[in-house]
Amino acid sequence: MHRSIRRRAQREGKRIARVPECFPQLPERRTARRPDPELAPARSETCVVSKTHARLDQAHALWHEALEVYADPDAFVTKLNALIAALRSVTWVLRWEFANGEEFKNWYSAWEQEMHNDERMRWLVSARNAIEKRGDLDTNSVARVRVIGDWLDAPILDLHADPTTGSDEIVRGLEISGLSSRARSEGTLVVERQWTVAELAGDELLDALAHCYGVLDRIIADAHAQRGACFADCVLTSGHACRVQNVQSHPSGRLPCMIATRERRTARRNLATGTLYGVELRPVSRPDIDDEAVRKRYSFDDWEPAPQGAGWFAHVGTFHEMGKQMLAVDGYHLTIAWLYREDQIVAQTVLHPEDQRDKYMMVEGVAAEADRLGADAIAFTTEAWEAGQVAGDDPRTELRPGEREDREELFVTYALRRGADCRIWTSRVSRVDGTVTLGRTEASSEVVPNFLLPIVRMWDGWTDG
Repeated sequence: MHRSIRRRAQREGKRIARVPECFPQLPERRTARRPDPELAPARSETCVVSKTHARLDQAHALWHEALEVYADPDAFVTKLNALIAALRSVTWVLRWEFANGEEFKNWYSAWEQEMHNDERMRWLVSARNAIEKRGDLDTNSVARVRVIGDWLDAPILDLHADPTTGSDEIVRGLEISGLSSRARSEGTLVVERQWTVAELAGDELLDALAHCYGVLDRIIADAHAQRGACFADCVLTSGHACRVQNVQSHPSGRLPCMIATRERRTARRNLATGTLYGVELRPVSRPDIDDEAVRKRYSFDDWEPAPQGAGWFAHVGTFHEMGKQMLAVDGYHLTIAWLYREDQIVAQTVLHPEDQRDKYMMVEGVAAEADRLGADAIAFTTEAWEAGQVAGDDPRTELRPGEREDREELFVTYALRRGADCRIWTSRVSRVDGTVTLGRTEASSEVVPNFLLPIVRMWDGWTDG
């Protein structure tokens, strides 16, 4: 808001405040159990690196201010310059607070090496120097265009875009030619508006700076530990508006508010109809369930859980066996994705795709949710079709298994962990006179199936913390 407006309101004895469109709602699982105040650890009233921590918080505020003026080139560059300067100065303040002694240098050398090996952190240093010596960065506003019509990484086309033009306007004005009939009938045109610089090889500027923030956040967390303090219990951490208490920080160090902003810059169009298109993931309250009735309906009392200490993959394997019993009784099984972080479930998502386009976009939505929550593993269970390979000149080669008359029905569970192989449990499904029977379970370790590649690409963008 312009300063003159604030001053006029002040003269008139009025106060101006920002009114949020909605207030945040914490998921029930985080509010159902409140900690006992007498058992909760005491939070420190001071910060052991207060000036450094405060400087990082200033950078966080500037990051949001830059996002707010994304469509105003002059205002965006002004905020961008201030943001880069604030991020670059965090380590300078840290050196000062540690008096740059030998103990500090011995601890900090590993972090220095990590930052030196990080392309975006090196760019942050050079960008700060360029702003100081040569003026504003040479930024470019582009519309990043891709067509999602299969599971593989879609080719990207960068078009110059007026920064004041919204993504919805850009997507309405685009016409894409040269697509296959299947891609045009099932594909989605995705347009993401971005500010970029040549040195970042196409990275969006605020995404790159959020990454830099994450690296610095992890350094400051480690600095607290060096001084015998807990970063999570620091008064500046617990009082931070964008941090959710009792939830671990993202593995990349970024805050949740810095991860979920891409959607604000993105628009999609259904290529078959030309209409704007979107897929929404939203929480649904769990209905009251009679656990005893569920156990009786599906004979879960006869089911053997994985033994304690058997590991995460064995735990997911039990989901498959439970699902088999549910499918045999109900005649169907929903498509469900479970997101895990450090072997704990952080989200459960039920997918209801109506066509292939929905499947593409819903899995991309699950990948975005996994990124937001810092999930490092996913379990995915679904009904599926399978069909045997045919000769290259057979017309069935162009068909998906679900489109072939010689298809077979399967019940499949996938377990994928970041940096590990993909485990798959498969059971054949037989339907005779209304009775559903499932065959024995076959387990295997295989390469990641194509439909889970959006998850892998999301993980590839993380930096380990």
